[in-house]
Amino acid sequence: MAGPVLVFGVEGAAAAALRDEEAPVIIVAQTEGACLRLLYEERPQLVAMDISGGQEAGVQLCRLIRQICDVPILCLVPARSEALVACLEAGADDCVVKPVGGPELKARVQALLRRAGDNGPSSGRLVSAGDITIDFDAHLVSKRGILVALSPREFKLLAALAEGRNRLVPHEELLSRVWGVEFINDTHYLRLYIGYLRQKLEDDPRNPRYILTEWGVGYRLCADGAASSRDSETPHQLAAGFGVGQPTLGVTAAG
Repeated sequence: MAGPVLVFGVEGAAAAALRDEEAPVIIVAQTEGACLRLLYEERPQLVAMDISGGQEAGVQLCRLIRQICDVPILCLVPARSEALVACLEAGADDCVVKPVGGPELKARVQALLRRAGDNGPSSGRLVSAGDITIDFDAHLVSKRGILVALSPREFKLLAALAEGRNRLVPHEELLSRVWGVEFINDTHYLRLYIGYLRQKLEDDPRNPRYILTEWGVGYRLCADGAASSRDSETPHQLAAGFGVGQPTLGVTAAG
């Protein structure tokens, strides 16, 4: 199999069912922070989590995991609560109402694994640019070993730059790949999201070393992070200039 199953908060009969000898390798996270750290370190092929102990925090964790990567998520939720709908809206792939029997839980896990196939998070293509590491298959990004939460569009933009490290990627190519060909003239979108990436990945977003600007042409990802860019505008300035609100920058998950 491509990776283990990451388990958070699952106890009792449900935990025993997941630990059956027919189940894949299990790793257990004791806290939300450990769950995010193991998500990066172990690259699981599925996350199973019980949110009964703290529904609001559990839904938020589900949402954050979905923001970070595309790993299948199975949530165990208490009966007669709104948590099931909240988890599905947050990005869970399946929800099971407690109490649940071992055979049903195992069947749902296996169904999600079959659906995901072997194309889920794995230790696949890795690209490094200085302190930044990009895992294309797992859709994960880390800086100095610490997981950085990117939105799907931010990751798509970074991936487009990373595929041609040190190569100048024209505005039109980035806009076409990330937004679609109908947006190739909307460079303000590109400038905004370059700003968001710099806020998350650069030590000093006003003096970037990784994501560099070639004025009027495009951007490049500097492989060694040693250069300095001529574009120092922040996303706050760009958003104000275009009348666009800044989206949530996400969370940097540390051990």
